[in-house]
Amino acid sequence: MARVLAPGGTLLATNRIGWETKFMPGKTFSSAALTQILAELGFENIAITPWLDIYDQVWATKKANGRISK
Repeated sequence: MARVLAPGGTLLATNRIGWETKFMPGKTFSSAALTQILAELGFENIAITPWLDIYDQVWATKKANGRISK
């Protein structure tokens, strides 16, 4: 998603946080880890908020001059 989103574009995603995450190693992240990953990918204004019982809602903006190499 980071590679194809236009500079200045908004990312909206979810991150599973329910008890089932123990069955999904490497597929879910803590808020701190996810924030760091998104920042390293060139996102800013990262907001992670609770959504439903088993998901966090993730919002971020791709930096206007961000360079994604992956």
